Amino acid sequence: MASRPATGISSDLGTCASEVTDRWAGIHEHFPVAFHAQNDMDAPASGSEPPIYRVVISGGPCGGKTTTLAEVSDRMRSRGFAVCTGPGAATLLIQGGAPVGEKPLEQLLAFQASLLRTQIALEDNFYRIAKASSRPAILLCDRGVMDGRAYMSPAEWAQMLEINHWDVVKLRDERYDLI
Repeated sequence: MASRPATGISSDLGTCASEVTDRWAGIHEHFPVAFHAQNDMDAPASGSEPPIYRVVISGGPCGGKTTTLAEVSDRMRSRGFAVCTGPGAATLLIQGGAPVGEKPLEQLLAFQASLLRTQIALEDNFYRIAKASSRPAILLCDRGVMDGRAYMSPAEWAQMLEINHWDVVKLRDERYDLI
């Protein structure tokens, strides 16, 4: 695999965002109802609601998620979509003063469960906002409900899911259209 020459972080992030959004051109194969020629969004058939797609941009801190979200958002708006960009729940909680770092198991489980509940609530509310637009829409999520899994052991994650009666298949496979 050939390596790219080092060009600096901001340049690499811009390149990454361009590469991701360029791939949107082929996504119409997965969502044919929503993708028409640029600025040619036909009204949905009588009695049907316009589609709303949930898309997660996932990755570690400083990985280019925000840059990618902005680029994809601009491109999809230019194609006639209503676009809602949901913030990451972890950022909201941490910036709001939630303690991070090493915690006893009980505190870790409580924090991660709160994080997951917050993420679900944010996404569900942005979904309702997108639905109210009465046009094809995309909800772009800065991280998704499975991202907290990266910060817990498999046993801790399983315990948190069990305590809260959550199903990993519903969280991972049934919530989003694209990750």
